[in-house]
Amino acid sequence: MNLVVVAVDPGSTTGIAILQYKGGYLEKHNILQAEGSSAASTLEYMLAGVHASDAESRRLGVIELFVTARGTANTKDANITRELVPVIDMYLKVFEYTVYRQKAADVKLWATDKRLKTVFPSATSSINGKARDGWDAARHAMYVATKHGGVPDPLR
Repeated sequence: MNLVVVAVDPGSTTGIAILQYKGGYLEKHNILQAEGSSAASTLEYMLAGVHASDAESRRLGVIELFVTARGTANTKDANITRELVPVIDMYLKVFEYTVYRQKAADVKLWATDKRLKTVFPSATSSINGKARDGWDAARHAMYVATKHGGVPDPLR
């Protein structure tokens, strides 16, 4: 089974994770953050690169849902997120990804730091550091890969 999972945690700092599986095992990964204004073009560039090098794999995409609470609905981050989500959705669909949307709360209990460290052992010091949005996207990618892509749970 070959699978590509792209996850995006949109916002003023957008996390992007691309996980490429061959035969059910993680072969390549790219986890990064982009500033809100450049996130869409960064994602488009990365999707084009993956498409050019791996046009045959099954493709799953996931966008973290931004849940507004009292006081967050009109913040700068909320506005950037609302602008980014339809663009991200469009790019994923153009590159033929099945798109899922999920809340952070749906993923955080399953995609623990322990799971991240099992899959990405070199990331131990950065998971809760400056690249937090990128790692949050990785949590979403791992969850979708396991729940919808048939990838084995890294802790089993």
